[in-house]
Amino acid sequence: MTPDLQQLLQQGLAAHRAGQFAEAERLYRTVIAGEPSHTDALTYLGILNGQTGDFAEAERLLERSVSLEPRQPLALNA
Repeated sequence: MTPDLQQLLQQGLAAHRAGQFAEAERLYRTVIAGEPSHTDALTYLGILNGQTGDFAEAERLLERSVSLEPRQPLALNA
């Protein structure tokens, strides 16, 4: 992952923790656009979707993340 994408992911996590869900979603999606197989961004976006009630999208994102990295504990426990 490029340093820019890592920084965007960290910004997304900070926004997510602060309850700024729209900003977190935007940042996670930017990371995924730059690296479609970024399992952390897929997982965090899936968790965010679950928190905001979009369970179908949450399931899709988490399943995609696990399919890319089957032993990813964060996605498996989400």
